[in-house]
Amino acid sequence: MGEQRMAPEAVDALLAVGALLAKSLAGPNAKPLSVEVERAAPQAWERFADFFGCPVHFSAQRNCLRFDRALCEAQLPPGNGELTRSGDHVAEHYLERFGPDSLARRVRAVLVELLPAGDPGPARVAKRLGTSLRSLQRHLAAEGTSYTALLERVRQELAESYLEETDTPLGSVAFLLGFSSASAFSRAFRRWNECSPSEYRAYQTRRESTPPPLENGEPAGNSDVMATEDRVASGM
Repeated sequence: MGEQRMAPEAVDALLAVGALLAKSLAGPNAKPLSVEVERAAPQAWERFADFFGCPVHFSAQRNCLRFDRALCEAQLPPGNGELTRSGDHVAEHYLERFGPDSLARRVRAVLVELLPAGDPGPARVAKRLGTSLRSLQRHLAAEGTSYTALLERVRQELAESYLEETDTPLGSVAFLLGFSSASAFSRAFRRWNECSPSEYRAYQTRRESTPPPLENGEPAGNSDVMATEDRVASGM
């Protein structure tokens, strides 16, 4: 069977949704630089330019919206005040663990800021710190670490902090740590701790609320709960 192609009207609708989504995320001025459409120009082609607010090129080789690179790399404005406040609190508390003068600490701070938009990559972090990629890699190596190692540690340590200190939904935690989905975050968390994020949070909650030991020295709670705690604790 040959490749099935979408109807031109469906492509038009998807491009329109993409343009509207950009405005909803980045503000009303987030317009494409140009639009490319594979279909031939319709009779009412002027309506396309009016809608998108930019040049529209028909009979193109692909269907796409072209945006300014600075817009694509800009940090999105917060859409959830409570999530932002809890994220700021956890991030500030997390960064207080590290000395102020090390390059690794500065890289951690940049990662905390940029991760909600995804892994920024070492080149962008170096640019943010006003240094070259090679210099960043060399100085991190001198401190006994690397960008990849720091990215992994920041994600793991921040994830544990969010789960221990807040009630932030797992999907939001995944977003704050730059994962593409909650399932991708869960897989990474299992690799770090040999338990799921929800199991880790439940264990921390039970540990904080567990009453003092009984007279015979046995902790309160049934055997099923204790077995689960032992399994979760063994992964930490």
